[in-house]
Amino acid sequence: MGKQIFPHPGFPMKKTFFKTVTRSVRGNTARLLSVAFIILLGIAFVSGLGTLSPTILRSFSEELRAANVSDAIAVSESGFSEEEIEALADVAFVTAAEGAALLETGGEENVRLYLLGDTPRQVNTLTLAEGEYPDEEGEVLLDRACAGGYAVGDTAELTLFGMSVTLTVTGIAESPLLFSQEGEPGADGQPLSLVAYLPASSLGAFASFVPVTQVYLTFEGSARYEYLSEEYDAFIKERVSQLEEQFPAYTFLTAEENASCVTLESYCDKVSVITLIFPVFFIAVTALVVLTTMTRMVEDERAVIGCYRTLGLGGRTIAGKYLLIALGCALLACAVGMAVGLTLLPVVIYPAFAAILFLPAMSAFVQPVPGLISVAAMLAVTLAVTWYVVRRSLGAQPAELLRPRAPKAGKMIFLEHIPFLWKRLAFRYKSSLRNVFRYKGHLLMTVISVAGSTALVFAGFSLRNIADRLAATSGAAIADTLIPISLLVIVFALLLCAFVVYNLTNMDISERVREIATLRVLGYRGREAAEYIYREVLIMAVMGICIGIPLGVGLVQFVVAYLEFGALSDVAWYSYLLSAALVLVFVAAVDLLLLPKILRVNMTEALKSVE
Repeated sequence: MGKQIFPHPGFPMKKTFFKTVTRSVRGNTARLLSVAFIILLGIAFVSGLGTLSPTILRSFSEELRAANVSDAIAVSESGFSEEEIEALADVAFVTAAEGAALLETGGEENVRLYLLGDTPRQVNTLTLAEGEYPDEEGEVLLDRACAGGYAVGDTAELTLFGMSVTLTVTGIAESPLLFSQEGEPGADGQPLSLVAYLPASSLGAFASFVPVTQVYLTFEGSARYEYLSEEYDAFIKERVSQLEEQFPAYTFLTAEENASCVTLESYCDKVSVITLIFPVFFIAVTALVVLTTMTRMVEDERAVIGCYRTLGLGGRTIAGKYLLIALGCALLACAVGMAVGLTLLPVVIYPAFAAILFLPAMSAFVQPVPGLISVAAMLAVTLAVTWYVVRRSLGAQPAELLRPRAPKAGKMIFLEHIPFLWKRLAFRYKSSLRNVFRYKGHLLMTVISVAGSTALVFAGFSLRNIADRLAATSGAAIADTLIPISLLVIVFALLLCAFVVYNLTNMDISERVREIATLRVLGYRGREAAEYIYREVLIMAVMGICIGIPLGVGLVQFVVAYLEFGALSDVAWYSYLLSAALVLVFVAAVDLLLLPKILRVNMTEALKSVE
């Protein structure tokens, strides 16, 4: 027999008990909603970013497989004969071997030319994005990734074999080997300014001088793996090592040597790292908010808990009430956060990567694992913090719980030990500063929340400044990506700040209704009493901003170093001021939302003595 939770058989406790759960939820709706929204934001952000990289890789894998992308490329500077290509094709695990005749002009205007054969490619097939294929002398097809600014119908003048050749652009093609807008380096390391496909007739007699220097290879069994996955890379390396033993004179290139693939994997890896970092931040914020919310809820229901204890209700059952409320709030927030993150966030961020990569249509693939891990962590933290708060209260005797908690005694603060400064402060500021440092838990949580939000807002404005600087130089593609991301970071940070400050200030007002009522009795008008509270919030907000700006500078330095673009010097001076001002505006707006609650404080009820 297990322990009896309800020790009085026949006593209608269960029904009454669950009614109190509903009543507690209704009485703390605003607090619980703020907690839920913070959890929702965290889960949405993490789950959305967590599914972004796998979705990009899956989408690319599907498109590249459709284009029969090569698993490896055999390279020979001296060129391949037909017999050598056939020898590669005869390898047991090689399913296709197709030669590619190309040359590069080199120099500052580095142009790579591919000769189009009589039949279309079977490996690394070209997809016509616009226009049509060239079929006559003097026509050329350009690659979308390196089109040199030319459009269909334009005339391109190229220097080939020391002669100027005029070609008409008939179309723009997409190659599975080139999908990064950052371009492709040539054989000499110089970036390619143009990648062109043209019929041999356009070169005339010079076509015979264009050697087949590359052979595109596909391997049996590679289609079982997602392109660029770890399993795929291991499989290809094993096959390439076998080819290197058999053909030591050739160089074999894999996706690791493809600049577009390297760019793709680099950005996906960076998104994955951010996905691992952000949960720590959100879990810390959630823990702080849940701690304050549940502490306030339990304090408000001290008398109720005392009645439960007097009636013989077990500690586990009492704790179960608050655990049930916290769990229900967290589960609802996690469910909505997962839905928003997995469906909305990738749709918002995915197009931003189009500034760097020529993205295909987004795959319907969903990777829920990062989100589920975050959900588990959020639920565990929420329940653990709630259990801690409740157990701390259950340690008191029932008679003690039935009496209101005595007000916290004031102590000298560190500023009072600086007479030169303290004596020059007006009384209202002395009083506010004493209150700020009296409630150290509230001070710590407010400062941390505002500091974190300020750091994120500053990071958002800094990214926008860096984007503007890059747009004015040579990094337009990256700039187009940074702008929507910077706006998303700013909006997210301000929402986080607003909800956290609202939650903390709301609880602060609830804790100090007697104090507010006393001020009203002493002659303070409602708005003057509100200013008394607001002044403290603004002091803490300023402290948080002073900490948040240096944190933001460190965060920006980490981002630019990690992502390898921009610099802290690109950040405009006004971004520092704008970040601080915007956070203060949002804090003030939250304070104004709580003004009616202060004005509604009933002096008679608040000042009643409870025996």
